[in-house]
Amino acid sequence: MSIANAWRMSGDIYDSFSRPDALCACDTNNPADPFCIAPGTHCSVLFILNKVAPFADRSIPGGWSDLDMLEVGQGGMTDEEYKAHFALWAALKSPLMLGNDLRIMSPQTLSIVNNPAIIALSQDPHGRSATRVARNTSVPKDEYDIGETHIWSGKLENGDQVVILLNAANEDVEMSASLKEIFTPSGPGGSAPQVKESWEVFDLWADRMSDANAQAILDAEDQASRSEVLKKLNWYNASEVSYKEGLEKGDERLFGKKVGVVEPRGQWDVLVERHSAKVYRFRQVNGEAGDHDEL
Repeated sequence: MSIANAWRMSGDIYDSFSRPDALCACDTNNPADPFCIAPGTHCSVLFILNKVAPFADRSIPGGWSDLDMLEVGQGGMTDEEYKAHFALWAALKSPLMLGNDLRIMSPQTLSIVNNPAIIALSQDPHGRSATRVARNTSVPKDEYDIGETHIWSGKLENGDQVVILLNAANEDVEMSASLKEIFTPSGPGGSAPQVKESWEVFDLWADRMSDANAQAILDAEDQASRSEVLKKLNWYNASEVSYKEGLEKGDERLFGKKVGVVEPRGQWDVLVERHSAKVYRFRQVNGEAGDHDEL
């Protein structure tokens, strides 16, 4: 970051979740190879995630890895794939640059890219990327012999933790994320103090905007009328209140919906659909999570 505030770290993305392509150099070898000098094009979402995983922790305030533009709404992926794509780009602090044609945006696309609980991960003042704490390749493969699952985890400014369970296998998978794994960056082998605490789990996609409400925003004639629609819907408007301020005030619209609790030394178990991600914000039950100093 002594040179730039952001750096492209892979070849050009294309509108595919996991399909390998010869134009994406190094794709058939090791995507984490730091000596790949011909990054190419036609790189999938999964390829880029595997490429950045070994140095995701280099994204810190003042400099971030740019995972390339968002493909949400282009038409080549499913709704669940686009949700996973958007959430991981936000949690890894990649610049969120829309790549779709805004003139013909669908309500489904808008309801993904305007989810304030997900954008709050990107705009969190702590400014550090989530990192991959677990990867499993012993899962069902597709016709390209591609299939794996990931767990990504990262600290947020107020002591909360973002936890993403990504299923890039070829079928639905029961996944588990233990506190021991989630807080590995703070202490391996279950030595992190957070492992001994209870955590409330909040689903960051639970309050996704309905298609009807998203269409109402798209149908608004100008910015003023859009603001009125947002106000009527009580939807978070960052033009009026920044994410930094909203997080400091504890605005509930940025924190998702509570779906459970993980007890000390426990784990979170959930069925994750094929090519999708479950995205959570873990919040310490006694509200003292911010006392820990881990990165």
